[in-house]
Amino acid sequence: FNLTYTNNDYDDGYYDNNDSLIIINKVNNANNEYQLDDKKKRERRNVDTPFYTVGVGTVFDADRYFEVQRLIAHVRKVTSQNCHLMTPDQLILPGEVSYGVEKQFEMVGRTALRLSHFLSAYYQNNVVGELYGSLKTGFPINRFQLFGEVFANVLSNFDIVSSGIFFDYQMFTDHDGTTWDLFAPYAYKPQLATQAVEAIDMSINTYRDYTEKSWFRTLKSRWASSRQSLERITAKPFIRSDVNGSQLQRYFTFPIYYRVPHYEEGYWTQPYFDCDGMVKDWVITYATPFFGVIGEEKALRFMGVVTTSVKLTSLDINQCPQSFYTPNFFKNTARCDFRSTYCKLIPRHYFLSGSYKCECRQGFEYPLNDRTWYFHGEMMEREYQLMLAGKPNRYELLRCRQGIANELTYSILLVFALINLPMIVIYSV
Repeated sequence: FNLTYTNNDYDDGYYDNNDSLIIINKVNNANNEYQLDDKKKRERRNVDTPFYTVGVGTVFDADRYFEVQRLIAHVRKVTSQNCHLMTPDQLILPGEVSYGVEKQFEMVGRTALRLSHFLSAYYQNNVVGELYGSLKTGFPINRFQLFGEVFANVLSNFDIVSSGIFFDYQMFTDHDGTTWDLFAPYAYKPQLATQAVEAIDMSINTYRDYTEKSWFRTLKSRWASSRQSLERITAKPFIRSDVNGSQLQRYFTFPIYYRVPHYEEGYWTQPYFDCDGMVKDWVITYATPFFGVIGEEKALRFMGVVTTSVKLTSLDINQCPQSFYTPNFFKNTARCDFRSTYCKLIPRHYFLSGSYKCECRQGFEYPLNDRTWYFHGEMMEREYQLMLAGKPNRYELLRCRQGIANELTYSILLVFALINLPMIVIYSV
């Protein structure tokens, strides 16, 4: 079956009734002859509106919904006054509760990562007492500078409530040459404070057990033997050739190298209540290691951990439907009518039930005459609770209605007037 076209500059084709593309390839350019090739399916366009399977129990889990309500009530119940009466299991929440923390608080984690990179670069390249002409380099970093670093971390972001540098055994040497057994400068915001920051050495008194914390032990065991996945960074330092800084020249160890971890290789903890610590609230901690060249063998070793923490109540929860393999504790608990609406997360509503909105699906329209176009999740949750309690509610009314186009109507008198309009004009003239 051949088709003939006059334009032979490009291959052509058309779509049949089955939405399949019929490709027509050239056979002979001289005679402009074409023949049909294999069918290729048209690519379906991407639709931003999420599609949920409509059916009983497919997009709403009643048991999970009540578990979510109990968990939020438990988080509100535990305070700094009664946390000592709780068991250790009651002060730790499942890891699924912190779903999405690595994306929402990525900048918080990268604040700790920046400091760990700085410490890794210093402890892998600094030589104490090194001389370069008339310049003396290699000054040892002291404990006061490290306190300043953790202070800066806490003040750099409103979401950060604490930050610390936790050295391993015999890894910190002060500027006077004294090697400390443990050292952990730690800065934090006291309760009900936004600008005030306090600091403490967590290696004193009852806080010396930080080496037994899960985040410290996990990272230390992870990097105890293998450091293959560390990223190698090259730095090309220049120094001033004289005291006036009139000319720059390369440092004699140009370039220098150091190895650091990636953000993904850090560790986000489960949500826990910091009852014995300084924050006295539900927090999530990000921890990342730093490394140094220690000893006469000049081996790269694990030196400690840098941490930053955020409050659990600053985390957004997503109650919209998600796949069965998504590790989200709050999924499939939104109370939208999924036959006429779809669920969409409202960011920065924090750790509250109802942080979503129910927008109308394609083919449906918002039934109320107000300044919005969706049903707010808090209203849906409130009306659903009233329905469960057997009280008057509007829950069954909070759904979108079938969209109806404007009907084209006509009037017999109007049609008759338009037909006879030329005659009326001529008669009047």
